Amino acid sequence: MNRRALLASAASAGIGLTSAGCLSSPSGPPPVRSYDDPDRYPGPGLLPQLPEDARRWAAVAVGRVDNDDGPAPVAVVVRNAASGERDVACSLRADDDPVFDRTWTLPADAYAVVGLHARADYAFAIGHPGDVDAFAVDRDRFDCNEKTFAATVAADGTLTAELVGTTDMACGGVL
Repeated sequence: MNRRALLASAASAGIGLTSAGCLSSPSGPPPVRSYDDPDRYPGPGLLPQLPEDARRWAAVAVGRVDNDDGPAPVAVVVRNAASGERDVACSLRADDDPVFDRTWTLPADAYAVVGLHARADYAFAIGHPGDVDAFAVDRDRFDCNEKTFAATVAADGTLTAELVGTTDMACGGVL
């Protein structure tokens, strides 16, 4: 049976199928909200160990911030670890749909936080404009635990991205 016939028969039988990476979300990418005052953004998640004088320079929320019924949001913290100001490019895709593409001018030890409030497969590209590295936050990371990915652009321009916090508790029914 070919793929179209399989999808058509599944649809007529009322069976929901998802296609890994082949079909985009029918509703498109989740909404994006940038905060003029990044300290007014309430979260999410656990912040990684940052230098005491690090300051939040930018904040973006992807999805509905007030979605208390869904899984816990995941935070991505993008930090400039250089000793001076630098431009940091960041683009984001959710389930293969473009979400945003912007460049922040971050002072030394400043960071931007991107809160992922909508469950999706996310692909980030972060680094110097024109020279970015990529990492992913998969939809299976969304559960009842708070998680934060720290993406640090080092003084030499290299990117490290790591999961820095989670409570690792059983979630009891959160998909």
